[in-house]
Amino acid sequence: MSGPVYTGLRRMHPSRPEKNAGVPMVASLVLSAFVYRTDRPPPLVPNHEVRTALWVPIPALVEPARHIPHRWGLLSYPGILVGEPGRHVVWGLTYQLLEGLFERIGMPFARAAADRTA
Repeated sequence: MSGPVYTGLRRMHPSRPEKNAGVPMVASLVLSAFVYRTDRPPPLVPNHEVRTALWVPIPALVEPARHIPHRWGLLSYPGILVGEPGRHVVWGLTYQLLEGLFERIGMPFARAAADRTA
C-alpha cells in the first residue's frame, strides 16, 4: 500500500433504508467507515469533544501483538494498542467499526487469546 490511508464517518439515511444496505445497526445508531488516501496527513485539530488525536498506520491496526484485552471497570474488551499503554487503546465502538471494516476488506483482526474468551 503506498501513501497513508484514512477513515471517516458519515451520517446514514434513516428515511431511506435501501441506502444503508449491509451496514450493521447498533441500537438506533448506524455508522459507516470510509477510507481516504492522501499524499500527506492533514493536521489534526482536536476540539471540545476530542482531547487527543493521532495518526496510526494501517499495518499497526492489524498487527496481532497490538491486539490486547482492555479493561474498563470490571469488564475486559478487545482493544488495539496504538500509543502509550493504558492511554492510547482503540476499543469499544471504534474497535467494532474498524473490526467490521477490516473484515469487509479481507483482513480480519487476530484478537488476543484473552479477548476470545471474554
